[in-house]
Amino acid sequence: MSDYDDTNNLELAYSVAEHGRGRGLGPEAARFAVAYALRNSTKEKVVGLIEHGNERAQRAATKLGLRCIDDRWHKGISYG
Repeated sequence: MSDYDDTNNLELAYSVAEHGRGRGLGPEAARFAVAYALRNSTKEKVVGLIEHGNERAQRAATKLGLRCIDDRWHKGISYG
């Protein structure tokens, strides 16, 4: 979790090693990280950037209660 650009939002970013993927570990850990961060900060929202076509990450974000707001470019990559 880190500050997202010049906003009052937190950016969620995580990665799971290949041998740990598909077991729900990433979303479970992220759920705890988001809850802790929002309880212990003045931030209002959590932002997650997911590359187009990354269906596994999109499913994980949905499980976390995140939703797609819009498509955007960030550091030369298209997210949405």
